[in-house]
Formats: sequence, structure tokens, C-alpha cells
Amino acid sequence: MIANYSECTNKISCTDLKVALIHASISWKDKDKNTTKLLALNEEAARSGARIIVNTELATTGYAFYSRKDVAPMVESIPGPTTEAFGRIARAHGCYICIGLPERDINTGIFYNSAALLGPDGGVVAKYRKLSPAFRENLWAAKGNLPVPVVHTEFGGLGLVICADSYSYRPGRIAALQGARILLIPANWPPEHHNPEKFWRARALENGLYILACNRTGRDRVMDCRFAQSYIINPEGEASVQVSSSEDTIIYGTLSLGASAAQDVLCLRRPQCYGNITLDPFSHLNIELLLGLPKAADFTAATLQFRPKPLDVDANVKRALQLIDDAVARAAEDQQSIDLVVLPELSTSGPLFDLKEAEAVSEEIPGNVTERFLEKAREKDLFIVLGMAEKDEEGLYNSSVLIGPEGIVGKYRNVHLSSRDLNWALAGDGGFAAFDLPFARIGMLIGHDLIFP
Repeated sequence: MIANYSECTNKISCTDLKVALIHASISWKDKDKNTTKLLALNEEAARSGARIIVNTELATTGYAFYSRKDVAPMVESIPGPTTEAFGRIARAHGCYICIGLPERDINTGIFYNSAALLGPDGGVVAKYRKLSPAFRENLWAAKGNLPVPVVHTEFGGLGLVICADSYSYRPGRIAALQGARILLIPANWPPEHHNPEKFWRARALENGLYILACNRTGRDRVMDCRFAQSYIINPEGEASVQVSSSEDTIIYGTLSLGASAAQDVLCLRRPQCYGNITLDPFSHLNIELLLGLPKAADFTAATLQFRPKPLDVDANVKRALQLIDDAVARAAEDQQSIDLVVLPELSTSGPLFDLKEAEAVSEEIPGNVTERFLEKAREKDLFIVLGMAEKDEEGLYNSSVLIGPEGIVGKYRNVHLSSRDLNWALAGDGGFAAFDLPFARIGMLIGHDLIFP
């Protein structure tokens, strides 16, 4: 079965790149059958003009292995027989082919869930080992120990990660910072396990990348992937190709490679504010003691969504305070109490479009607005996070403030400003703060921050 799709509608102004995803049914533990079928499908895709071809995760063997002994007969080195076979197709047609397979390190004998990228000369131009072994993979595969690769080609940089590595923003961002314009993701992601679309769309949007995510179909040892979906996602985070098929399917797409969207995103980064992100808080020891965390406790949070009246601070404050009263009363009906209330960004004013508007509604922190919310925090014995336009002697900020029964706990100034906020606000320089409450340590971000770092 062959599916044809295209993202490019303007054939004059854009550079077209034909790509293919080999959405195939993989037979568990039948390496010869899988390899023979995949070679034929890759040959067909290459003959049809695909310049980049992506196969699935563990494409040669299937996925579910429960021990090193279980997978041992099928592991191989990279380069090795599989990469040589697919490399011949890449060389014959001048294309790039990505394929997932279980790898054995020839020096250590350690096994990895790996992927190789073959170039137009037929050789291995990149190798990657999965950083985040998922469903029982850690019973046979070691955690990857290689950096995220980026191969610079005539189409721009090609990055490579595997399946569950895309849960985290980090591998995709590392690829983008090395110049990747297209991120290849071999995957074995069954449909009932955390729909991958939201992760893949996020990785594309936050990095300005194309995503070529090749999933599989068919039944594995314990997984039913017949309804799993493969995707081509554009740099705006839109799924322009989304295909599920119970049959072997070659999914074709056309990427429009004009100006790089990645640089539009990456130039807004502010690494000087990211120092704390480099710290690793994980520990097998008592993490509360190690990090000085508040004692863990159950708590109830309420997010109160409403549409502020433009530039009407008094009306918006009254509305927010009433929503807090309503939420507390509703929780009491269910014999619950609310510990934390979160209000929208710029909840006292609504969106601001220029300096004149912002000056009319901004105020200092502390000030009249924060005092009114402090009274409510004391009355209801809870904590409140609200967004507001803040002013000080330096200028104006898109800020959030955390208020508790005892007063203002802290504030945060938006580090990454949206294009709209750039018309009136200064970027915060304080980095990302965290605050200890009686039941948790919490941090605050605002809107556009979620695209970064």
C-alpha cells in the first residue's frame, strides 16, 4: 500500500524534498523476514524519488525482549550486515536511509536499542543509541551513551532520536542547536500508550523543525500496533501527514525547505537564565532531605480560567476574587479545601498590545492589586498565583506573583517575551524561581516560556 501526501503547495517559491516513512508490520523475532521485506519497501521508496527514508524502531527484529539472552541471536554491530544491505540502496539512489535495530558494541558486548543513518555513499553517517529505554527495554538494552547526532546535508541538518526520547524536550533541542532542520524519529509506539502526537508536535514547534516520525503496524509479542500512527509534522507543529494502516504502507510526503524556522525560535533563547536547569535533582537517597524540599503532602489546586475585560483592572480583580469564592464554595460541597489557586497570564488587564495600554494598567508589586488578593488569601487560607503587568523604575514587565496568607511569597518576570509582549515589556533577568509552600515546592512560568529553553 502506498500513500502520497504533500506539504508544499507553492511549487515555485519553495524547495521540495520528497521523503518516505516505511510504516511496516514487523514480525517479532523474525529478522530475515523483516529485513527482506524492508529492503524491498526501501528500494521502492528510493526508486520513487524519496531522498530521506525512515524505518521504524527495532525494525529488523520487533520490539519486546525480556533479557539479553532473548535478543542475543539478533543483535549486530553498526556498521554491520544490516547497515551494509540498506547502504547499498542508499548508494544506488543517492538517498538517506534511517533504520532501527538492536546493536551489540563490538568492544564491550553491551546491547543498545540503536538507529543508524546511511548516506548516499552507502556508509553509516550517524549512529544513535536510545537515551530513554522504555517498556522493559532496560531488561536487555543499556541506556544510550552517544550524543544526539546531526548530519549536515544538502537539505540542512538531519537529527536523530528514537521513540520515547521525544518525551523530553532536551534531545530535540540539542539537535536544533546543532543545526538540525529535520528530526528523524524511528518509533514503536502503540496507540494506547500516551498518544505520541502531542509530544512530536511539541518538539517540532518548540524547535522550528520538521519531524519525520515513523511508527509501525502489526502485532508484536505483547503490543498491538495495528492502529499506531506515523506523522510528518511541520515547523509550526502541525501534523500535515498522519497515517494509520494495518498493512505495510509507504507514506510519502514533500517538505518545503525555505528559510529555516529553527533560527526564529532559537534566537529568542536566553541561556544566561538557564543555569539551574543544568542541575540534576534525581537521587536514590532521601530527595526531600537532599534538596531541602518541604515535606510532601496532598494538596488541592484550582485553575480558574476566565476572559479578562480589556484594560479594566478593577472589573477583572473583582471577577477573579469572585471566581475564587465560587471555587472554594464548590470544593466545600465536596468536602474539600483548596490550597492553591492559579489565575491566567495578565489576568488583571487582558492581553496588552502597546506601551500606552501597558502603562495605563500596570502597577508596582506590592501594590493595590496584590493587597486585594492578599486579603482574599488570608480570608480563604490559601495561596494565589496571578498574572499582571508590573512596573518599577526600570520599566514594565509581564509578571506573575505568588501570594499567601502571610503576604507575597515571590514573583516572576517573564523571561521569554512573545512578539506581542515585546511591544511593551522588558524581559525578566532573574531566571526561573521556585518557592516553598507548606505542601510543595512550586515554580512559575508564563505563556511563551513553555517553548523554551
